[in-house]
Amino acid sequence: MTVAVLINLRSRRGSEETADLVRSLLPKARIALTRTLDEARAWLRDTVAPHPPRVLLSGGGDGTAVNVLTEMRALGVRVGAFGVLPLGTGNAWAHEMRTPAVATAVRRIAALGDVAPPVRAFRMIEVEGRLTPFAGSGWDAEIVADYQRMVAEHGNLESQTKAGVLGYMRSLFTRTIPNQMRGNGAPRVRLVSLDDEPRVIDRHGKPVRIEGAGHGTVLYEGPGSVAGCGTTSTLGLGMKVFPFVGAMPGRMEVRIYAASVLEATLNIPNIWRGAHPLALDHHWLLRRCRMEYDREVQVEIGGDVIGPRRSVEYAVADEQVPTIDWSSFAAPRLAARA
Repeated sequence: MTVAVLINLRSRRGSEETADLVRSLLPKARIALTRTLDEARAWLRDTVAPHPPRVLLSGGGDGTAVNVLTEMRALGVRVGAFGVLPLGTGNAWAHEMRTPAVATAVRRIAALGDVAPPVRAFRMIEVEGRLTPFAGSGWDAEIVADYQRMVAEHGNLESQTKAGVLGYMRSLFTRTIPNQMRGNGAPRVRLVSLDDEPRVIDRHGKPVRIEGAGHGTVLYEGPGSVAGCGTTSTLGLGMKVFPFVGAMPGRMEVRIYAASVLEATLNIPNIWRGAHPLALDHHWLLRRCRMEYDREVQVEIGGDVIGPRRSVEYAVADEQVPTIDWSSFAAPRLAARA
């Protein structure tokens, strides 16, 4: 079975040591160590695309996986199975895919020999030409932007770049929350349905039709402290931000949370576990939508901030990604060999 592995050396746990581990377990694999998107693009174009592997592993965070999948689609190349090695900070998609620790994951692939790994189709969102399992604006984007600025200001200090949860929490409580409390409050957002049959999640957690709503209907207009979409239920660090993903096949969950930063801070435990209903919290299941803002806001795609926007369209992508079904490796024979 052919395997290709990309390791992003700029991810939190991407390193030469990780590459050595992969080489020792998968000696025939094509391996690339990259530091820039241009380097990753060149490897995918020159090494992967001409001879697509049966398995492609993306070693890094969510942003690395988004870039790999987007580039592969641009090249018109499909692989039989795609997996994410959790080397980033949040590792939202790896968490959703139940990816084990890197060493365990690679051992399980090696144990397959020439047998293809089990896969499951994963629905993606398309945003500005990129494929991603989640994207949006608000505190999640602001936290990432603040965290990146904090790391840049302090160089490569281990306490910043390797802190993981602690690094994000420090950014949240020392930068994002104070900035929000000193600012002009949440931006106003208008959610426009580009779906002929939009669904809203009622207080019981059930998707219901919206009478008279269709393409062009304004589903919401008001403050949007967080406004995002996902086909993965969890975001970074295991936070269950989109608890109704999968309630209707072929749709993404759209969420707008309108509480103030103080209310949200006091309510973090409920937000983290995906409790419903919450005050000033709104959920829809849509195929396509547009979010319009009264001012420029930071927008993130797969955990990478793409910069300020006044309007963003989100749509469920036509294609699905064949992701490695790590839970199926629980079979006794495979577990013993891993």
